[in-house]
This record gives sequence, C-alpha cells and structure tokens, in this order.
Amino acid sequence: MVLELIDTSDPALPGLHLEGRFGEIHWYELVGDGMSFGPGVEVWLMDGETRICRYLESCGRDEAAEIMERQRQIISPWALSLREVDRLRTMRETLADVRDELSYLKDASLLPKEEVMDVTPTIRSQAREEDDRAKQRDEGIHGEGAHLRWLTAGDWLAHRMTEEVRQCQRTVLAVAPDVDRYGAPLTRWEWPRRPYERQGQPAGPALALELLAAWRMIEQDRDPLHRWAITNGLLSKTAASEESGVARSTIDRLLG
Repeated sequence: MVLELIDTSDPALPGLHLEGRFGEIHWYELVGDGMSFGPGVEVWLMDGETRICRYLESCGRDEAAEIMERQRQIISPWALSLREVDRLRTMRETLADVRDELSYLKDASLLPKEEVMDVTPTIRSQAREEDDRAKQRDEGIHGEGAHLRWLTAGDWLAHRMTEEVRQCQRTVLAVAPDVDRYGAPLTRWEWPRRPYERQGQPAGPALALELLAAWRMIEQDRDPLHRWAITNGLLSKTAASEESGVARSTIDRLLG
C-alpha cells in the first residue's frame, strides 16, 4: 500500500513516498531480551527504493487505516530533513572508515608495501581526482612511497568529507518545517536496523540533534556574514539590521 506523501509533483521530493501495510510485525522487547510479534502496521518512509525510516505499531485491522493516515500527516513535513539525516548517517560512517585507514597509514612504515592497498579500501574507493594531489592516479601505487601518496589523498578526502557533512547539516535545517506547526514528536519512528543492532535507533532524537547542531553552525556564521556584507558594500548597516534582526548597535560592535 503506497500512501501519498505531501505534493508528490514537488521537484524537491522526487522518489520520496510512504509505503504502509497491515499484517504480522516483529519488534524487540527490552524486557525479556527477545522479539515479539503480532498484528499491526508498518510504515516506511522511502526515497525511491531506499528505506529511510519506519514506524511500527501493534493494532487491529480496523485501526490500521487511521493509524497510517495519522503517521502520514506527522512524518510528511519532515520527509526532506529525514532524507538528509539519513545521508548524514552514511557520510559519517564513511568518514569514520577513512579516518581509521589514515591512522593505519600513519604507521605505514611498519607495513609491508603490498599491504598498503589492503588497508585503504575506503580511501581508494571514495577519493576523487582533487583528493589525489600527491599520486599519479594508479601509477606506482605499489612502489616506493605508496603509503605517502594515499596518506595525502586520504587527508584531502577527510577534509572534503568533513565539509560535506557540515553542508548536509545545514540542509537538514534549511528544509525543516515550522516546528510550531509540525512539531509532533516522531514517536516510534526508527532507522533501519544495522546488522550489529537488535533494533533500529530512534529517528526523532537524531533529527533533533542535527537540527540543533546546524543552528549552532549558522549562529557562528552570523558575525562573519555581517562583516562580509557591510564591509564589501553589499548592504548598509541599516539594511543588514532590518533583514537579520540583529540590532544596529550589535553590528557597530561587530565592525569594531
């Protein structure tokens, strides 16, 4: 069963939709340390074929349609932000792998040359041309200094991915809805379970953390943005104050 998600003709929402079903569902019980099952609804927020997060609730058939519609109304405004948080989760895992491989490479003098390739699968698969400043594409990667070439590429890669994580965090906040209007808690919505997890992690807390982290980053940009706009003659102090809501006296202090 496919549930309509907001306005699916919106070009910002290609592929985003909800899939819901009523039937036997399984969930993890903290008490008893085991799985339970029974009739209920399962709703997935999807991005094409990719599962972003899901909702489970035990219920009877008569309640299923009402529950799915209520969850559609709750999750739809957050679909864009949740898609970005899902991207962030993958990006952070990849970045963690890159940093682990870099730590190996920093001890590469202790490794046989033939093992350099074995300890850099993520760096080698993720590195772009611009990350590869110190090595000739695939030439000489088994030769003398191979670890130094991949170490430099890995450093560039880690720097680029860190910036991409920051940009993705900003996007989470940029596409978020009005929380005063759409602030229902995302209770029971969870990320897909990782192979090493007994159950998926709650989606709501992760979303809240990313929103607050993005807000903090934007707050840190306030002073540089005002200085840039005013000292370059793009805006007057008055115009900057009216648009940003920052008091004129505060702007005067920022500019020294």
